[in-house]
Amino acid sequence: MPVPKSKSDLLLKITQCYTNRALCHSQMGQTADLESKIIADCDYVLKELDSRNVKALYRRKEVYKSQKKYSDALRDLDLLLQIDSSDAKVKQEIHAVFTLHTE
Repeated sequence: MPVPKSKSDLLLKITQCYTNRALCHSQMGQTADLESKIIADCDYVLKELDSRNVKALYRRKEVYKSQKKYSDALRDLDLLLQIDSSDAKVKQEIHAVFTLHTE
């Protein structure tokens, strides 16, 4: 792996490390401990590195949805839609989560 040449390259690599670790945690199963690690990694990316990081928003949304925290999941989906208003998958997921939320 090449050494980052600038601060923005370094921040990108750090962001990738956190979002990749969140993905690894999500693939290890669904436990409260793993879910809290996913949320922590995604929160760090979104609060400290890149508030519009699609992978962090999507992975955190998945945890919120599995925990039945539908309002939090919808908030992340709304942010994803603000990033790309033409994303059909996000629109479908908003509908699905909203349906779960109102049941």
